[in-house]
Amino acid sequence: MGTKPPISRRKTGTILAATVVLAFAAGLVSCSAAPKPTSGEVVRIVDGATLVVTINKRDQTVHLLNVDTPQPKDASSPVECLEPEAEAYLKSTMPPGSHITMELDDPIPDQSGRILAAVYNESGQLVDAGVARKGLGIPVSSGANTKYLATVRAAHDEARAAGIGLFSTSIPCTLPAQIEESMTALETSMDSAAAQTSGAAVTAIAAAVAALASAKVVHTLLSAGTGSTKPILWAAFSAADVSRHLARVTAGIDRMNATIPVLENRRDELLAADTRAAADKAAAEAAEAAAAVAAEQAVAAQAAREAAAQDAASREAVGVSNLPAPYVPPAPPPYVPPAAQPYVAPPVAPAPAKGYTGPRCYAPGGKTYRPC
Repeated sequence: MGTKPPISRRKTGTILAATVVLAFAAGLVSCSAAPKPTSGEVVRIVDGATLVVTINKRDQTVHLLNVDTPQPKDASSPVECLEPEAEAYLKSTMPPGSHITMELDDPIPDQSGRILAAVYNESGQLVDAGVARKGLGIPVSSGANTKYLATVRAAHDEARAAGIGLFSTSIPCTLPAQIEESMTALETSMDSAAAQTSGAAVTAIAAAVAALASAKVVHTLLSAGTGSTKPILWAAFSAADVSRHLARVTAGIDRMNATIPVLENRRDELLAADTRAAADKAAAEAAEAAAAVAAEQAVAAQAAREAAAQDAASREAVGVSNLPAPYVPPAPPPYVPPAAQPYVAPPVAPAPAKGYTGPRCYAPGGKTYRPC
């Protein structure tokens, strides 16, 4: 008879955990179907749905029954949306050191060997439903453990109606927020089709391309979310919800695919107008510059003429100033009459010579005369 293959460490741990849980459950249930509650003290919160509790002086890992929450970061995946919020909620409702009451439904551990229990905090609140009511978890069934499923599902519906947690449009990582952000970007880009400047048109095209890419990512995520293996982000929505959102995003993508060519045509028109305007402006500036040069030249010519005239006048003035002064005869000396002389009678003229007949005036040739 051959030997049995050795049991793996994982199987061994599961068997031991199951043995512990079954032994624990055996002390909690009687022969009747109704479970008996037990109490414990919170040691620490592990994640949004898991905690460590001291029960009968032994630390036990307890997972909230009929609710699942976003998973923390591990080696293979990043932290899921709202996991920190779910964990913080558990810490606020069941802080370490507080006492809780637990009820089991079907005392069978989950695959990780955790005790599945409905947990009530010191205020008597069913924490399983509280997590779902805050929109931080989704209802799930674990085998025959369905006793609290309806209560958790009702709380989950309250979160859906209130639009909080996983249903919020204001928390960036949630599906509704991603959808709304994508649709808003698409609609804003479509409104930019009437851009008035080429710069605005170029900016609008870039925004439209980015919005389209974002919408396609959301479309891909929504399409993947309709599969059987869905993260908490998608599992918070029914297939009808996902189909409705998918149809909305698809319609937005189709409209944007039609809008981008319109934006590109508008951009080309505005760029052509800019080119014409630039050419007109350059021509006007050239004409203005030429007119300014002509005006400067006219002013310079006028200034040259005026300078030449002024120079000529200056030269003329200098020439006149170099001429000799006009002759001015000296003034005659003042008349001084001679001193009066005593009268001297003239001498008596001698008697004319004998035969003198007085002065004679001769005719030409000197041969004849007449008395003068």
